[in-house]
Amino acid sequence: MQANKATLFPVSQTCPVLDIVG
Repeated sequence: MQANKATLFPVSQTCPVLDIVG
C-alpha cells in the first residue's frame, strides 16, 4: 500500500509524516 500511497502522495518522500498520518 505504501507504493500506492507514494504514487498518490509523492510528498510523502519529502514529508514522511504525511505517509505515517495517511
